[in-house]
Amino acid sequence: MASWIEIDRVRKDPPTFKSIAKRLLDDSNFERTDFSDDFLENVMHWKRNELSTRQGEVLLELRDEAELHFHYKGLSIAIPDRQVLRRSR
Repeated sequence: MASWIEIDRVRKDPPTFKSIAKRLLDDSNFERTDFSDDFLENVMHWKRNELSTRQGEVLLELRDEAELHFHYKGLSIAIPDRQVLRRSR
């Protein structure tokens, strides 16, 4: 789960929130709903300088759902690029 500090940072940075939305839309392995497709399209074409706190929270929740996590000794390590795992096999 994203921290409030990260949510606030991302929601105020259009290049960052737009690139996250694009990456999620381009990820063919991420199983999206109609809501998430519409939401991500909307974020990609957002005209204002920042998202609401709730929009930032939803965007980062979707990002977290799309990432693989490796659990080691109580730590959860995000692996955002699924290609890395495929190359190492």
